Amino acid sequence: KIHLAEALAFHPAEGTDAEQTDGKVAEEAIKFLRQSKEDKKPFFLAVGFYRPHVPWAAPKKYFGMYDLAKVKMPVEPANIRARVPKVAFTIDPPNYGLNDEACRECIRAYYASTSFMDAQLGLILDELHRLGLSEDTIFVFWGDHG
Repeated sequence: KIHLAEALAFHPAEGTDAEQTDGKVAEEAIKFLRQSKEDKKPFFLAVGFYRPHVPWAAPKKYFGMYDLAKVKMPVEPANIRARVPKVAFTIDPPNYGLNDEACRECIRAYYASTSFMDAQLGLILDELHRLGLSEDTIFVFWGDHG
């Protein structure tokens, strides 16, 4: 693991998607869908992914999707910290005090983690379609932030 600040950590993992927690979650959801198709009964399935929460762990290939040199830093409005009450900022100093390079590494790790989770969700949706269950299944997707 690479720790950059008190709340930030990421890990470009060796191995396959299926070896990661979210890969295992997707695999179990797919098994459930297949069994539900076989049972021919109504079903409810709630799938919870761990990513993209910290630590941002994903197989290395997802980190490789994002060139660190092309990751852009967020732009803060000029003098925002002078114009907004200090209590409005939950992180002080800005960016946990990390330099630009470390911030870009964290942003790339977040992107990698999000792309990894998205790929796992895609496996489940593909199986839902492949099994012919998508026409009469309600699918709800939500996240807790971002």
